[in-house]
Amino acid sequence: MRICHRYRDLMDTKYMDIINLDEYDLVNEDKYNCKLYTKDDTDKLAIKYVHGLKAQDIAEYFWNVNSKIKLEWDSSLQSMKILEKLSPNCAILHLKMKRIWPAKPRDCIICSEILQVNENEWIVNNQSIDYNLNEIDDIDYVRMMCNINMRVLQMNSNLCKITYSAKLDVGGYIPNMLVKSRCHKEWSNVLENLCVKLRERLNSIS
Repeated sequence: MRICHRYRDLMDTKYMDIINLDEYDLVNEDKYNCKLYTKDDTDKLAIKYVHGLKAQDIAEYFWNVNSKIKLEWDSSLQSMKILEKLSPNCAILHLKMKRIWPAKPRDCIICSEILQVNENEWIVNNQSIDYNLNEIDDIDYVRMMCNINMRVLQMNSNLCKITYSAKLDVGGYIPNMLVKSRCHKEWSNVLENLCVKLRERLNSIS
């Protein structure tokens, strides 16, 4: 459900446009039915086909703002805290990332929203925002900026298509081109782990 809130304009303008794959180059395809694409070395995306899972389940699991569930599949997270609920399907989150020595630990504050855009398609949109965070940590965190989008399309009763893109600015001295290249290579593993953990959770409650 699309509900008005103070970040409505930001979230609406950040949804992924219709993607023309003719403008992208295929750079990798793995055994998990995931293809990695790039355009002009700046725009990167992943397309993954998943059998046996529902689009709604994938999108809701990816978006879920329960910290226990988020940590089940996202191995890069140290912790997650809800700062504010804007609607039943939109929340402001504070994410702390696991430290990669010797770099300083990173954190980010995002507005995270899930929307059903038509009968068979769901979108999860995560956008960095400016937010007054009134807490002090013993560790000095470097604030990351991110723009993460996932579309999940139910192609038929047994097949889903995930389209995923992410842009990160990790701050500090780490070159962003190096970060983009490394993260892009990890997307396949992230999406596969998401689906594996979702299957495990669904099986445990069935």
